[in-house]
Amino acid sequence: MRGTAVTRLAMAECTEAETAAITGHSLHDVGAILDAHCLKRDTKLAQSAIRKLETRTNVQLNVQLTASRPEVVYLSN
Repeated sequence: MRGTAVTRLAMAECTEAETAAITGHSLHDVGAILDAHCLKRDTKLAQSAIRKLETRTNVQLNVQLTASRPEVVYLSN
């Protein structure tokens, strides 16, 4: 039953660490269960991972751009 939970949590886009915290499995066991069910090659999960990577990359890029912009200060008389 916990193996089914691992599978369902993966399909709900939970990370392996989140899944292990819920089910009580080790990260190794979660990975083994997902490997056995071919979920690591699941298209939906792959697309979700790419979206997360793109979002993180965009956030980091925005922070870098914001930090590198000189601040304009207007002085009044």
